[in-house]
Amino acid sequence: MQTDLSVQPEGSVLADPGQIEQAAAMMNVPVQAQARRDSKGGLIYGDPDHGGQDEAFVEFYRNPVADADYIRKEFPGDRFFKVDRPVTEEDKLEYARKWALYQQSEDQTKGQTRLRNVTWLDEAMKARLAEKRVFTLEQLAGLTDTHLDHLGPGVAKVRDKARGALARQQQFDQKDAMVERITALEGQNESVLAENAKLQETVKALMARVEGQAPATKAKGTAKDDGKA
Repeated sequence: MQTDLSVQPEGSVLADPGQIEQAAAMMNVPVQAQARRDSKGGLIYGDPDHGGQDEAFVEFYRNPVADADYIRKEFPGDRFFKVDRPVTEEDKLEYARKWALYQQSEDQTKGQTRLRNVTWLDEAMKARLAEKRVFTLEQLAGLTDTHLDHLGPGVAKVRDKARGALARQQQFDQKDAMVERITALEGQNESVLAENAKLQETVKALMARVEGQAPATKAKGTAKDDGKA
């Protein structure tokens, strides 16, 4: 039985890479599980050229031992590869939305669909995908054929289904956005019509005043002329 040394309890103190390498050799742990320092001072597990960031599951958290904000990155299909280190300014910019949600103490997957909430996925597949570091429907839909080679049979089918589900959801969202826009425009139109009606009433009132004053002026002038005669 092999031990995954890359799995650490949240907030735990990670061992020195040299210690992990020595322990890995003694326990026959795959080389992918060995850790080393990255360019930003944190620990990195596995192959540094693994996949792109778009497929990564990224999470900010507070490390209570270090009393600092940390970032954790995990990639589909590789339970050994993981980045776990203090947050940098570049991280805050690169993952600005997640950082903002973390700062607000909100769920960092907000706006995404957790696989545990997907009703058409059976529990066995959910557990298998979680083990392979796939946690959201968006991650699942974004898997490439290269990822599928590491995920086993059946994943291609659920990936395609996830893509279809997201495409339909996007259509619904676009439709809802159009309905909201039309409703807003109708409201603006009603407001303009009401304002126009109000202006028309004001113009009518002014015209009535002008028309009402004209005969009185004429009558006054006639009486004056009669007096001179």
